[in-house]
Amino acid sequence: TADSRWRPSLLPLFWLAIMSPIMDWLNNLLTIDDGPEPNRQITAYTSAQDPPPEQEFATNAVHTAKYNLVTFLPRALFEQFRRLANVYFLVISILMIIGTYTDYFDSPVTPWSTIGPLVIMITIIMAKEGMEDLKRHQSDKFTNNQKALVLDPTAAAEKGWDSGALVETAWKDIRPGDIVCVQDREPIPADLVLLASSEPSGQAYVETAN
Repeated sequence: TADSRWRPSLLPLFWLAIMSPIMDWLNNLLTIDDGPEPNRQITAYTSAQDPPPEQEFATNAVHTAKYNLVTFLPRALFEQFRRLANVYFLVISILMIIGTYTDYFDSPVTPWSTIGPLVIMITIIMAKEGMEDLKRHQSDKFTNNQKALVLDPTAAAEKGWDSGALVETAWKDIRPGDIVCVQDREPIPADLVLLASSEPSGQAYVETAN
């Protein structure tokens, strides 16, 4: 009879106990930890005769977006099912499907009463995350394409430092060793070391507020 069949009331808690360490393991697997960065030497490019860098450095491009067209769906779904509440309702939905379409046990309600709201909620949240990530892509593009004055070693060697040696360069194309000229009230395009200042005292003042 239906009363003697196995009731799945404790199964969701059982599955949560199993899924929680699995999700933690997947999270650790997908998290990249390079450890502390070793000491490095950077050569300033002041003339055309400077040798090319011996080591490849990371670009100066800013990437704050979490997704792209390829990774959006799998990563967004993974982020949603890192929440135990969503895993709980997914397990309940699976059990309802088993109870409805098999003879293992009886499901008191239709599985779509749980699957429907879960799918709608996850779809709305993923759409919201997609719109926010699109804005991050646009902000990254604007930031990376801003211009800064960078010393061109070839022009400096041929024309001298006061004859067009500074060229406009996109922030994303600035590399370690470039000499950058930052004028008054301009945003700083990268991590810089102050070499000289137009102030008689040789000092420079930086405003860190956004």
